[in-house]
Amino acid sequence: MFKKVFALTVSLVFLLSLSGMALDENEAKITQSGNTNEARIEQVGHNKAAISQKGNSNGAYISQDGNNFPSIPGCWYYLGAYIEQEGNFNEASILMPTSYNATRIQQKGNRNIASQVLGSSQHKSTDWNRLGLHIKQFGNSNTAFQKTISHFGCYGIQDMFVQQVGDNNYVKQFSKGGMQCLMEAYQIGDGNTSTQYQDARWSDLHLKIVGNNNITDQYQEYTDYGKSGDHDAYVDINGDWNEVKQYQLGEYDSADVDIKGDKNSVGQHQEGDSNEAKVDIGSNINSVGQEQLGDLNVAEVDIDGNKNSVDQKQLGDSNVAGVDIKGNSNGSDCTTCNSCYKFKTYGYTQYQEGNSNEAYIDVIGSDNNTSQWQYGDSNYADIDICGPGNNNTAKQIQLGSNNSATIDILGSNNLACIYQEGSNLRATIFQKGNHNFACIIQR
Repeated sequence: MFKKVFALTVSLVFLLSLSGMALDENEAKITQSGNTNEARIEQVGHNKAAISQKGNSNGAYISQDGNNFPSIPGCWYYLGAYIEQEGNFNEASILMPTSYNATRIQQKGNRNIASQVLGSSQHKSTDWNRLGLHIKQFGNSNTAFQKTISHFGCYGIQDMFVQQVGDNNYVKQFSKGGMQCLMEAYQIGDGNTSTQYQDARWSDLHLKIVGNNNITDQYQEYTDYGKSGDHDAYVDINGDWNEVKQYQLGEYDSADVDIKGDKNSVGQHQEGDSNEAKVDIGSNINSVGQEQLGDLNVAEVDIDGNKNSVDQKQLGDSNVAGVDIKGNSNGSDCTTCNSCYKFKTYGYTQYQEGNSNEAYIDVIGSDNNTSQWQYGDSNYADIDICGPGNNNTAKQIQLGSNNSATIDILGSNNLACIYQEGSNLRATIFQKGNHNFACIIQR
């Protein structure tokens, strides 16, 4: 029965393709109902293809090649490839090696697979209906894969979008070449995984997650260093126990993460020039790590919650690291010391190695642990603790020349220590309250 359905499908598509060749614009449509069916459409020219299937364990495959640009001006966004499937264990695949078309896949059910591979040298588009890739999946344990390849310096594919509603789903998006490409993924559910890779100029990554126990990765680079590559990566999370990683290799990059939820983990890594990394947290027991290797970098973390930890590391020139905390029991894993001689070189909140660096930490709350380490020239470190301001720890280490360190604490039972090595050193501690301890060592 399977072979008969497949043979009938191929014959129907072949006749439609021949008719389309005569008109220079092809249109093919297949509708199937039942289980273990397979539908295939292959087209060359100005094409439109659609497959609709209801049932389980079905397969839908569309291949389009050629210019795929219609002769009617202003109507090219009508053409493309579209697959709709309803059921479980289905597979949908669309392949366009050279295309100006749009492609959309929609699946309702569990354990389905959707794949879109498209190459284009098109120069401009406005939304996903025009030269875009779009996958919608409703159900659990589904997989979505998108891949685009374009020439560097041309616009190529303008939008890659995946939307998943359900649990234990997986998204992988890959784009190489082109510029001004927007890659988006939207997941609602628990236990989902998403990976975005982009190698293009002036392009963006957007990821929005609503749910718990999700894992996300974003990776951006630009291999043609003769031209600037301005990249933005953004993650928005509303949920608990999520993990976020962002990697950027290139110029003029920015990475941004917004979190509303508890027990989340964020890691940001940037290598290149003029980078900016930012994390906003409005919840509790989260962990943030930022690492920047390059020039003119800025790292910033804003926290409104309790028991969060932050580690910032910058290796390069003209760096700025900032942490704003409103809450209690925040800090790093550094063991609280009773004197400056017990300072450690690990467990820091902020670490800078380079020239012309600036680090600041602002805290409103109690039981917070803050530390700064700077190794280099012309560094500036500042820690301000106010509000209830009790049982806080502030530690600063500077190894270099022309360093300046300031600690300002308002409250009781606080510890403030500054250790400096070099020449032309300046250290200041202000404390107002009871049972505080302060020490300054300069060598």
